[in-house]
Amino acid sequence: MTTRTLGAALRRVARRRAVSALVAALALPCLAVERHADGPDAAATGAFGSRLDRLQRLGDEHPQAALDALSALPPIDDLAARERLLVRGIVLARNGMDGPAAQVSDQLRRLDPAAHGAFGRASAELVQAMLMDTQGRPDRAEAHSRAALDALGSGCAPTAPPRSPSGGSARPGMGTRAGADAGAVEADCGIRLQWQTMMLRQQVAAGRAAGVEARRFASQALDVARRAADAAREALSAAALAVLDADAGQTSAAGAHLAEAWAAGRTTGDADVLAR
Repeated sequence: MTTRTLGAALRRVARRRAVSALVAALALPCLAVERHADGPDAAATGAFGSRLDRLQRLGDEHPQAALDALSALPPIDDLAARERLLVRGIVLARNGMDGPAAQVSDQLRRLDPAAHGAFGRASAELVQAMLMDTQGRPDRAEAHSRAALDALGSGCAPTAPPRSPSGGSARPGMGTRAGADAGAVEADCGIRLQWQTMMLRQQVAAGRAAGVEARRFASQALDVARRAADAAREALSAAALAVLDADAGQTSAAGAHLAEAWAAGRTTGDADVLAR
């Protein structure tokens, strides 16, 4: 590893730790809150999505435990199965497990576009992008993450709160087919894929000191989270913007985004979040 590559890797680690420290008291506990909408289908979807969120976080510290738990977690439907596969790929890629991550990427790429739109292609590119980022290859990470965003733009509907059959909003992050209406050709690819891709793009851009570009992608991730009414990811996006503002010496903007992150965390109504 060259000195330049090592320096870039250390900056990525420092940035991740800064964001983690900034939002540990508000955003991560929010992701564990299972806010069920009306109806059993929405409740089941919400519970499954919450478990995936927790296991994805667990994978950052204890990858094998997360992978074992993912294998033992039965999906409730095809959409849940694809989300579980994506989370497995994310955990493998973040921990530099090259071969298994590549296998999951191939599995995702083979998902039927007639049933899942561009989800398979976009998620396969995201897993590859994360793997390249873990390996300290930001140019490849950027290329794959750009391909993921291109796929999202061509075959995924704009993110909105998915609707349950009873009329309530299902758990953001799981998604339902936007093609439920006859003739629809776009699929709801879910907030997890769209948000994670944009956050990776901002991370890669920040790593090469492209602050304006990094803030643009962080802002887009924030918009996605807002449209999906996902308070936890909204808080994480706002916190990332606060870090970028602080890096640029924009203290007032950093304070405003940090306040926004706190406000998003408070909307969950979780007592632990409010106490912190």
